[in-house]
Amino acid sequence: YNILDNEQYSFIHSVAYKWEDEREIKGLALPDFPLYKRNKKNDYALIKALHQLFNLADVIIGHNGDNFDIKKVNARLIYHRFTPPEPYKTADTLKLARKIQNSGSNRLDALAKYYGIGAKLPNKGKDLWLPIARGKASHSDWKEMRAYNAHDVYLLAQLWPLLRPWGKPTKRYSFTV
Repeated sequence: YNILDNEQYSFIHSVAYKWEDEREIKGLALPDFPLYKRNKKNDYALIKALHQLFNLADVIIGHNGDNFDIKKVNARLIYHRFTPPEPYKTADTLKLARKIQNSGSNRLDALAKYYGIGAKLPNKGKDLWLPIARGKASHSDWKEMRAYNAHDVYLLAQLWPLLRPWGKPTKRYSFTV
Protein backbone atom coordinates (compact mmCIF):
# COMPACT_ATOMS: atom_id res chain seq x y z
CA TYR A 1 0.00 0.00 0.00
CA ASN A 2 1.42 3.37 -0.99
CA ILE A 3 0.70 5.95 1.72
CA LEU A 4 1.04 8.70 -0.86
CA ASP A 5 -1.62 7.36 -3.26
CA ASN A 6 -4.40 9.13 -1.40
CA GLU A 7 -2.49 12.39 -1.11
CA GLN A 8 -1.88 13.36 -4.76
CA TYR A 9 -0.40 12.17 -8.01
CA SER A 10 3.12 11.01 -7.35
CA PHE A 11 6.25 12.88 -8.27
CA ILE A 12 9.89 12.00 -7.81
CA HIS A 13 11.53 13.87 -4.98
CA SER A 14 15.01 12.36 -4.83
CA VAL A 15 17.29 9.74 -6.29
CA ALA A 16 20.70 8.28 -5.64
CA TYR A 17 22.94 6.56 -8.17
CA LYS A 18 26.47 5.48 -8.95
CA TRP A 19 28.30 4.09 -11.92
CA GLU A 20 29.74 0.63 -11.46
CA ASP A 21 33.27 1.77 -12.28
CA GLU A 22 33.17 4.68 -9.81
CA ARG A 23 33.19 4.74 -6.01
CA GLU A 24 31.13 7.87 -5.42
CA ILE A 25 27.41 7.64 -4.79
CA LYS A 26 25.69 10.75 -6.09
CA GLY A 27 22.30 12.08 -5.19
CA LEU A 28 19.78 14.50 -6.58
CA ALA A 29 16.80 15.95 -4.75
CA LEU A 30 14.24 18.61 -5.49
CA PRO A 31 15.98 21.25 -3.33
CA ASP A 32 19.01 20.98 -5.67
CA PHE A 33 17.04 22.75 -8.40
CA PRO A 34 15.87 26.38 -8.60
CA LEU A 35 12.24 25.37 -9.29
CA TYR A 36 12.01 24.05 -5.73
CA LYS A 37 11.90 27.55 -4.28
CA ARG A 38 8.71 28.32 -6.24
CA ASN A 39 7.08 24.90 -6.23
CA LYS A 40 8.19 22.22 -3.76
CA LYS A 41 6.53 19.48 -5.84
CA ASN A 42 7.83 20.37 -9.30
CA ASP A 43 10.11 17.53 -10.37
CA TYR A 44 10.72 18.71 -13.96
CA ALA A 45 14.43 19.50 -13.47
CA LEU A 46 15.03 16.28 -11.53
CA ILE A 47 13.30 14.27 -14.27
CA LYS A 48 15.39 16.05 -16.90
CA ALA A 49 18.54 15.02 -15.02
CA LEU A 50 17.26 11.43 -14.76
CA HIS A 51 16.53 11.41 -18.49
CA GLN A 52 20.15 12.37 -19.12
CA LEU A 53 21.41 9.66 -16.74
CA PHE A 54 19.22 7.02 -18.36
CA ASN A 55 20.63 8.07 -21.76
CA LEU A 56 24.16 7.40 -20.49
CA ALA A 57 23.47 3.97 -19.00
CA ASP A 58 23.97 0.69 -20.82
CA VAL A 59 22.24 -1.16 -17.99
CA ILE A 60 20.24 0.20 -15.07
CA ILE A 61 20.37 -1.90 -11.93
CA GLY A 62 17.71 -1.67 -9.27
CA HIS A 63 16.07 -3.78 -6.62
CA ASN A 64 12.52 -4.14 -7.92
CA GLY A 65 13.59 -1.55 -10.46
CA ASP A 66 11.71 -3.16 -13.35
CA ASN A 67 8.37 -3.15 -11.56
CA PHE A 68 8.68 0.05 -9.55
CA ASP A 69 11.50 2.57 -10.02
CA ILE A 70 11.77 2.51 -13.80
CA LYS A 71 7.99 2.61 -14.26
CA LYS A 72 7.75 5.62 -11.89
CA VAL A 73 10.48 7.41 -13.84
CA ASN A 74 8.82 6.52 -17.15
CA ALA A 75 5.50 7.92 -15.93
CA ARG A 76 7.17 11.21 -15.00
CA LEU A 77 9.11 11.33 -18.28
CA ILE A 78 5.83 11.00 -20.15
CA TYR A 79 4.12 13.53 -17.86
CA HIS A 80 6.80 16.11 -18.63
CA ARG A 81 6.70 15.21 -22.35
CA PHE A 82 10.22 13.83 -22.63
CA THR A 83 11.06 11.42 -25.40
CA PRO A 84 11.98 7.87 -24.39
CA PRO A 85 15.60 7.53 -23.23
CA GLU A 86 18.16 5.84 -25.43
CA PRO A 87 17.70 2.06 -25.27
CA TYR A 88 19.14 0.45 -22.15
CA LYS A 89 18.97 -2.91 -20.46
CA THR A 90 17.96 -3.53 -16.87
CA ALA A 91 19.22 -5.82 -14.17
CA ASP A 92 16.73 -6.31 -11.36
CA THR A 93 18.34 -7.84 -8.28
CA LEU A 94 14.95 -8.75 -6.85
CA LYS A 95 14.07 -10.80 -9.93
CA LEU A 96 17.53 -12.34 -10.01
CA ALA A 97 17.45 -13.23 -6.32
CA ARG A 98 14.03 -14.87 -6.74
CA LYS A 99 15.34 -16.84 -9.71
CA ILE A 100 18.61 -18.13 -8.29
CA GLN A 101 18.33 -18.50 -4.53
CA ASN A 102 16.07 -18.91 -1.53
CA SER A 103 17.40 -17.22 1.56
CA GLY A 104 13.95 -16.39 2.93
CA SER A 105 12.88 -12.86 2.13
CA ASN A 106 14.16 -11.22 -1.03
CA ARG A 107 13.76 -7.66 0.22
CA LEU A 108 16.95 -5.61 -0.13
CA ASP A 109 17.27 -5.34 3.64
CA ALA A 110 16.87 -9.09 4.14
CA LEU A 111 19.35 -9.98 1.41
CA ALA A 112 21.89 -7.45 2.70
CA LYS A 113 21.63 -8.94 6.19
CA TYR A 114 21.70 -12.53 4.94
CA TYR A 115 24.83 -11.96 2.85
CA GLY A 116 26.51 -9.89 5.58
CA ILE A 117 26.79 -6.65 3.61
CA GLY A 118 24.77 -4.44 5.96
CA ALA A 119 21.19 -3.38 6.49
CA LYS A 120 18.91 -0.64 5.29
CA LEU A 121 19.00 2.57 7.29
CA PRO A 122 16.10 3.07 9.65
CA ASN A 123 13.95 6.10 8.93
CA LYS A 124 10.83 7.82 10.24
CA GLY A 125 8.60 6.13 7.66
CA LYS A 126 5.50 8.17 6.86
CA ASP A 127 6.77 10.92 9.15
CA LEU A 128 9.61 11.36 6.65
CA TRP A 129 7.76 10.63 3.39
CA LEU A 130 4.62 12.69 3.98
CA PRO A 131 6.30 16.06 4.69
CA ILE A 132 8.33 15.63 1.51
CA ALA A 133 5.22 14.68 -0.49
CA ARG A 134 3.36 17.67 0.92
CA GLY A 135 6.19 20.10 0.20
CA LYS A 136 6.79 20.74 3.89
CA ALA A 137 10.06 18.88 4.44
CA SER A 138 12.66 20.33 6.76
CA HIS A 139 16.38 20.43 6.06
CA SER A 140 16.80 17.41 8.37
CA ASP A 141 14.08 15.50 6.46
CA TRP A 142 15.98 16.03 3.22
CA LYS A 143 19.26 15.06 4.88
CA GLU A 144 17.69 11.82 6.14
CA MET A 145 16.13 11.03 2.75
CA ARG A 146 19.41 11.62 0.92
CA ALA A 147 21.26 9.35 3.35
CA TYR A 148 18.56 6.69 3.04
CA ASN A 149 18.71 6.75 -0.77
CA ALA A 150 22.51 6.71 -0.87
CA HIS A 151 22.69 3.82 1.56
CA ASP A 152 20.27 1.77 -0.55
CA VAL A 153 22.55 2.33 -3.55
CA TYR A 154 25.53 1.30 -1.40
CA LEU A 155 23.77 -1.95 -0.44
CA LEU A 156 22.75 -2.58 -4.04
CA ALA A 157 26.34 -2.03 -5.18
CA GLN A 158 27.49 -4.62 -2.63
CA LEU A 159 24.75 -7.12 -3.53
CA TRP A 160 25.19 -6.90 -7.29
CA PRO A 161 28.69 -8.48 -7.47
CA LEU A 162 27.36 -11.46 -5.51
CA LEU A 163 24.40 -12.00 -7.84
CA ARG A 164 25.92 -10.80 -11.12
CA PRO A 165 27.77 -14.05 -11.97
CA TRP A 166 24.41 -15.81 -11.87
CA GLY A 167 22.88 -13.45 -14.43
CA LYS A 168 23.77 -12.43 -17.98
CA PRO A 169 27.08 -10.56 -18.49
CA THR A 170 26.97 -7.03 -19.88
CA LYS A 171 28.93 -3.74 -19.97
CA ARG A 172 28.63 -0.58 -17.82
CA TYR A 173 26.05 -0.45 -15.04
CA SER A 174 24.34 2.35 -13.16
CA PHE A 175 22.83 1.74 -9.74
CA THR A 176 19.61 3.66 -9.10
CA VAL A 177 17.09 4.05 -6.34
